[in-house]
Amino acid sequence: RTGLTAPGFPELEVGDLHPGGSHFDPLNLAENPSFDLDRMKIAELKHARLAMLSWLGYMSQAVATNCDNPFGFGSETWPSYIEGAKGPYANWLDHCADPITENVWKYTGLFQ
Repeated sequence: RTGLTAPGFPELEVGDLHPGGSHFDPLNLAENPSFDLDRMKIAELKHARLAMLSWLGYMSQAVATNCDNPFGFGSETWPSYIEGAKGPYANWLDHCADPITENVWKYTGLFQ
């Protein structure tokens, strides 16, 4: 950890946790000659990027289906699931029931 302050819990420091760092393989799987550690490092980076992209899709769907402006710019309302905003599962059920009407074009208003 780097920064302006000292670590809060020095007993929990283990060193470099980045893919390929000295503590990337806590289970010592790389000692097995058939285990490809370089492939696992790349796979971890790819999965992390895919997770970030899926979160962007999740948030984009929430904004598009619950805001008064489908792109969220200058919107007066923002998604709040506590107040009854539609979530991804409800959107998926609506799309399965009527895929011609319930799709992205309905909310963007481009082809209405």
